[in-house]
Amino acid sequence: MKREWTKIVVAFVVLTGLALAVSLHREHEEKESIKSEQSKKLLPIKAEDIQKIEFTNRYGSLILERRSPESIAKDSNPIFIATDRELDHVPDWKITKPFESLADQEKVEGLISDLVDLSYEKIIQETLQKEKQYDLDPPLLEVKIFSSQSKGLPTVIKMGRSNPSDDFVYFISSAQNKIVLGEKSLQPLLLEKASVWKHKHVFRIKDLASVSRIENSFGLRLERSATQAWEMKSPHDVVVDPSAVDTLLRNINALLVEEVISLDDEKDRKNFGLDRPIHTLLIQSGKGESEKQVRLILGEGSSKDTKDSFYLQRDDWNQAYRIRASQKDLIFQNASTYIDKNISQLDANDLQSLSIDMQNQKISLSYEKNRWLVKEPFKDLANPRRVRNILEAIKTMSIENYVDPLTLRNSEKILEINLEAKDKKPSETVSFYKKGKLFYLEKHHPKKVQFSIGEGDPKEAFVEDIENIRNDDLLPSEFQNMKKIMFTIGNKKIEIEKSEHQEWKL
Repeated sequence: MKREWTKIVVAFVVLTGLALAVSLHREHEEKESIKSEQSKKLLPIKAEDIQKIEFTNRYGSLILERRSPESIAKDSNPIFIATDRELDHVPDWKITKPFESLADQEKVEGLISDLVDLSYEKIIQETLQKEKQYDLDPPLLEVKIFSSQSKGLPTVIKMGRSNPSDDFVYFISSAQNKIVLGEKSLQPLLLEKASVWKHKHVFRIKDLASVSRIENSFGLRLERSATQAWEMKSPHDVVVDPSAVDTLLRNINALLVEEVISLDDEKDRKNFGLDRPIHTLLIQSGKGESEKQVRLILGEGSSKDTKDSFYLQRDDWNQAYRIRASQKDLIFQNASTYIDKNISQLDANDLQSLSIDMQNQKISLSYEKNRWLVKEPFKDLANPRRVRNILEAIKTMSIENYVDPLTLRNSEKILEINLEAKDKKPSETVSFYKKGKLFYLEKHHPKKVQFSIGEGDPKEAFVEDIENIRNDDLLPSEFQNMKKIMFTIGNKKIEIEKSEHQEWKL
């Protein structure tokens, strides 16, 4: 028995040793694999350490630099200074040669990723000889990478032509000083001009919910209340449509410009009509000490070359952005765009009663004991479908424009609908007026507001349902909850009963 236990212990020790050996071998292989991959990297550099990139192709040189708080001492252009008071998504990178501009963040991040991941397949020459043979002297592309760890000395990559099978390209890296065959990920740089690296967004708000005030040259002033609801402070005291405000902010974020132009002096601003703007728009985030704001200025070109073109400028940057006419119309809009045009917030399930006053005819309906009743001008069951139709006709009434209350002076009231809500919800009143050939709508809740609705008589939307308001259903509403039906045909008795699954069975 003792021998058997000894065998078991020995076997256990052997198996444990084998498992440990396999594990150590795998760990060694993984480390060797990682080491091998790292040894084939052309750049021994981390993405976060890269501070400056300069590449030169057939079109010349482009220099990209990180924006930083430290650049305040060096840069006179405020567009290049990184601060913690930026309201919008400003790129972390700037172009400093052949011109000054913000850089396209996504393109720069893509380039950095390509540089950090760039590896080679095989070594062609251990020493630098016959570089011309591979188009490496001079190179088709030269990239200099300045790292925070490089003490001012760049790592240089030179790229030549493709190999005969066109699946790799020839490289020289100052980190290895060898001619190698590497990946083709940098080849698109050969044909790219500096202009494609410009940042094409004027303004990209980081957090739409943080915007606290909006003003424009149409006299519009919107502010968020303590409950975060939008309120119109000017030019009208009306309810704001929050979706319209959200659309404006998203249109600003999505705006891609046609051209970015540096403004060198006042003459340039005048040329683009920015000295006498046709529109302005202010966006503010936060309040008090946390307040941040940017004003957009829109000008129209005045010279032969700029006529009929529109240009945007941020008041904190000295750059102009050419945009299309259709783009300006999405950003600079009058106050009526932001007025809530929902005529009713209620649905049929919210209603307790409904009354319609059409000059010489008045109809009153009430919801009692799970059924609609006609109270006036006669007493009868009301068709719930007709009630829903009336409410839907109100909610979907076609609105043209907001109008000033004075517009309704000397008009004739032709129709008024009162909607009384249950469960303590606010009731609503909608009135319709006629003046000349035009018709108008006035809603009274939560704030009185008037709209033009065109030349079509609004009464036509309700006539059919009013004339057929009596319940014409085969089974009136009080029978809708029945459980059993029994009837006789000749001498036969038939019984139908509803199951617990709400299915009728004979």
